[in-house]
Amino acid sequence: MDHLRFKIFPPLTDADGHRVKYLQPKGSRPRLYLVAPCLAEVLEGDAPLWLVEGEKKALYAAQLGLPSVGFTGIQGWHVRGSRDLLDDFDRLPLAGRVVELVPDGDAATNPDVARGAVTFGQALTGRGAQVRLVVLPVAA
Repeated sequence: MDHLRFKIFPPLTDADGHRVKYLQPKGSRPRLYLVAPCLAEVLEGDAPLWLVEGEKKALYAAQLGLPSVGFTGIQGWHVRGSRDLLDDFDRLPLAGRVVELVPDGDAATNPDVARGAVTFGQALTGRGAQVRLVVLPVAA
């Protein structure tokens, strides 16, 4: 396996006071999270593709019957210092496909998430996708 990511529960607190909910090897790059039951539809289908922030939410979308792919955080679609889509996107048929982009619910209240969603959408549009932003309700 060339990629490992662990959910930490309860979260840890790093030296800077940030909550750490996930761990992966230092220096490893982000990867897309593919869900086995919908993989054929994701890779070969033409139904709308659901790009969902967070592995657990991507699993839930797949349980609803939606061809879904997870990404890790609103900046998890590119490597640091680049605005090019991850190489993982090369395998996804994006040209002419509707892509439902689903950031976390704080996209409506967090300017960083909102900016990240717009930038991600622009990169997908550059690959020919027809991007629609799905706005989730803010968690109470």
